[in-house]
Amino acid sequence: DLEKEELPAHMTRVSALEIKSVRAANNIHILRLFYS
Repeated sequence: DLEKEELPAHMTRVSALEIKSVRAANNIHILRLFYS
């Protein structure tokens, strides 16, 4: 039961990092489109 309680917090941290990395990748892609 303890592991189940810890997982959501860990998952939200991972998903938040993934969202940030995806946004950063999208920003880089957009910049490349503008400056290509």
